[in-house]
Amino acid sequence: SVWAVGWWVPNLIPAEKITILAVFGAVLVVGGSIAIALGKKSVNR
Repeated sequence: SVWAVGWWVPNLIPAEKITILAVFGAVLVVGGSIAIALGKKSVNR
C-alpha cells in the first residue's frame, strides 16, 4: 500500500496512520544518519 499512501491515508484508522508516520519518520532518521555519515566520509577524504 506504500505506493498508494496518498489515497489510503484518508481512509485509514488513526492507529494505522500513526504506524505509517512512525515508519516514515524512522526511514527519514535512518536515511539522514546515512547521509550524514557519507558526508563525513567525503569530508575526510
